[in-house]
Amino acid sequence: ADQWHKAIWGICNKNKIKPIGKYPVSIITKSFYKKKRGCDTSNCFTVNKLVEDGLVKAGVLKDDTSKHVRSSTVLSPEFGQKADQTIIIIDCKRQ
Repeated sequence: ADQWHKAIWGICNKNKIKPIGKYPVSIITKSFYKKKRGCDTSNCFTVNKLVEDGLVKAGVLKDDTSKHVRSSTVLSPEFGQKADQTIIIIDCKRQ
């Protein structure tokens, strides 16, 4: 968990991601892997929790309670990619 939190903080800091001003948000993640790891979609759900916690620690989200995060969506993982990575989308436009 600490590695994910530090990675999220580093990415937010490097890219100068500003704090979200409009709540609640929806968070969507999609993971890509070099090799098939036996991960099905529900196995990737842990990533969303780590992402939410990391965004709070980075100051991008005020909190990860239901008042601030309306939904967390995990898209099915893809395999055979050049690198392991996770894409994070924060949707603050839906009401």
